[in-house]
Amino acid sequence: MTDLAVPPDHGVVATATAARIAELDATADAWLDDHKPSNTVHAYQQDWAVWRKYCAWAEIPETTNTSGALIGFVLWVGHRPDLAETQPDRQPAAPSTVERRLTGAVVGLRARGCEPSKADRERATKALKAYRRELAEDNVTTGRGKSAPLTVKHLRTICAELPKDTVAGHRD
Repeated sequence: MTDLAVPPDHGVVATATAARIAELDATADAWLDDHKPSNTVHAYQQDWAVWRKYCAWAEIPETTNTSGALIGFVLWVGHRPDLAETQPDRQPAAPSTVERRLTGAVVGLRARGCEPSKADRERATKALKAYRRELAEDNVTTGRGKSAPLTVKHLRTICAELPKDTVAGHRD
């Protein structure tokens, strides 16, 4: 009889099969890591740097993965009390920025073997929703606002700059 891969919680997997599955998992993880877009890697590095600043400000270890630390991070990124003296007119951070920073912090914790529990991540997400609601109730706008519309004059300026001697330039 051949070895069958059975989920670990439903029985014992033969040693050779378990080793092969572990090898496949490691290879898949390495492949995914090698094919992660560089802008994603860079963004997560920036998010981890913000997490480190928060941890220094809060005087907690960088590997703290509790709901209190995550919720504190959401509020800290949103309001940045550490910048209150130098930037008194600073607007709160956009909820999308806070969400991305939180995701980057969780990815950084996971990479260091300190992944927060699902319950802790859910509580941090609830805090993010409350932050979003708080900004809406206070009529606080974040970001740059809507961009100006593109006019025919703008389009003509763009078209004048396109190369005329290539297929792509002619097409565009």
